[in-house]
Amino acid sequence: MLRNLDLSVLYALYGGDHPGALRYLMIALTLLGSGWTLLVLVPFLVARSTRRPCTEMLAAVLGASLIAFALKLAVHRLRPSAALGLRPLWGNPGGFSFPSGHATGSFAVAAFIATIVVLRYLDRPPAVAFSALVALLAIGVGISRVYLGAHYPSDVLAAAVIGASVGTFVGVLEKKRFLGAS
Repeated sequence: MLRNLDLSVLYALYGGDHPGALRYLMIALTLLGSGWTLLVLVPFLVARSTRRPCTEMLAAVLGASLIAFALKLAVHRLRPSAALGLRPLWGNPGGFSFPSGHATGSFAVAAFIATIVVLRYLDRPPAVAFSALVALLAIGVGISRVYLGAHYPSDVLAAAVIGASVGTFVGVLEKKRFLGAS
């Protein structure tokens, strides 16, 4: 039954014969969810005031990514293109499908930021809005992976759980460190 639900959602979201603006949006979201976008953090790693939380966020992404990589090796789930013959709509994704690495990292970042905002900056509307935006982007990255035919919905769901769990855990540790330093 779960497999049928997974396939039904996959076929409903897959963008196969729908070229146009939506496909470009999905490609942009997938690119946003790639590890290369972490290069944006370089200036924050240099600045003394943001170095520690930025390093901790990178640790959350790395930890979640290592878990995802280990699961890929353990589960060996074929991607929809290999298992179902779906044509990938962006690139030629290699490796195994479960869980989605793009979604894992995206949800780790979103959960880390949300945890810090909730524990430290909940009284600042711009911080809350930024946290919500990052969460929406993580959801968009996950949807893009299914739309483009790179993953099953369950790959993304598992990645969301892994990324959000690790991001929240590291965010709570960062909060404890922050309080201990005060």
